[in-house]
Amino acid sequence: MVVGARSAVFAPLARLGAIIIDEEHEGAYKAENNPRYDARLVARARCNLSGALLLYGSATPSLETFQRAEQGKILRVDLKSRVAGRPMPHVTMVDMRDELAKGNRSHFSTLLERELALVKETGEQAILFLNRRGLAAFMLCRDCGYLVRCPSCSVSLTLHRGGRLVCHHCSHLEPVPPNCPSCRSRNIIAVGMGTQKLEQDLEEHIGNYSVVRMDLDTTSGKEGHRKLLDRFRAGEADILVGTQMVAKGHDFPNVTLVGILSADAMLSTGDYRASERTFQLLTQAAGRAGRAGKPGRVVIQAYNVDDYSLQAVLTHDYAGFYRQEAAMRQKLWLPPFCHIGMVMLSAALPDMLEQAGRNAVDFLGKQAEAYNGLLVSECMPAPIPLLAGRHRMRILTRHAQTRALKEVLTALLDTLQKPLAVMDVDIVVDIDPGSMV
Repeated sequence: MVVGARSAVFAPLARLGAIIIDEEHEGAYKAENNPRYDARLVARARCNLSGALLLYGSATPSLETFQRAEQGKILRVDLKSRVAGRPMPHVTMVDMRDELAKGNRSHFSTLLERELALVKETGEQAILFLNRRGLAAFMLCRDCGYLVRCPSCSVSLTLHRGGRLVCHHCSHLEPVPPNCPSCRSRNIIAVGMGTQKLEQDLEEHIGNYSVVRMDLDTTSGKEGHRKLLDRFRAGEADILVGTQMVAKGHDFPNVTLVGILSADAMLSTGDYRASERTFQLLTQAAGRAGRAGKPGRVVIQAYNVDDYSLQAVLTHDYAGFYRQEAAMRQKLWLPPFCHIGMVMLSAALPDMLEQAGRNAVDFLGKQAEAYNGLLVSECMPAPIPLLAGRHRMRILTRHAQTRALKEVLTALLDTLQKPLAVMDVDIVVDIDPGSMV
């Protein structure tokens, strides 16, 4: 038996009998660097060649996989209950707009405060999930509105403990400015909340909570994950605070409460998968509560409480979420009803980048005449238009067949890659990319 991460799918086994893709919905199965393979598709190809069994496992399957099951292309086997018949946790949604209207400016709703106090009183444990690292989301001048941004990327810097501002894309570091760099005002403040701030607030809380924080900053050392999890499992902390890595895969018998803060934050990322990933992540996080004999409770805090992806989490209703999400995708002709080919262009000089974009769009437009149904977008700034000092633009193509996209994008590279290199323009192509940013 071979156990491994994404690249384990290439293990040279002579008598392959089965491949099991656990948590098949995870975007990490799609490589973000060349070769940009999808381990799930590689596994399918290997099993087709060898006659081996391919088994996908997930409580929240990707839309592509679930649609194949609905169409009868693969067999779906439902596990209708938890181990030993344990009940699913009870999920409650809190509208943080109501909390604000009542004068509660804390990061914790009244309900979550009450539930945390109960956990402490009974000697149980809680997990608090926040999809952000650091002390705060960004530094903002309240007088002129200046936002402290990374000089090499078009994103705001995140405040970390010790007065450091960090870019989570290129790792740029700089100290917190004492004055606004624009208007020199001293009224520059930290806005938003990160895991460090959440940990700090809990440790200073009147409830006297002990906290273990788990994110990329605390788990970078050797065996960092294991040491933190062992501490929490041994009961050395009341609350485990963290980012996505605390939301799935863990089984702590004494955890009866899961609190999810800023549950709707991912909905505004601009990725067409935002609703799907929000539903998957929240459902996985909710599943950490009540995994032993004690019943579990989940408190979800959000502002956009009427979004269908959040509402489906309340009742653990994957089928209901799938119906609404699939209807939206079909109407907009998005995967799984088509395939997307992405062309990402980057350059140090904006003028060269714009010229390269026009050349690429012209070439793809001519290809559309030969491939019926091929759609080609304009060349537009990428969601992160500046990354590591290079300006970025992208073109999206869509077609019902991946083979057509492969032929078109291969022809694009063969024709333009060398001329673009002379212009110092990098070009990257991908089909059904794992990230649209």
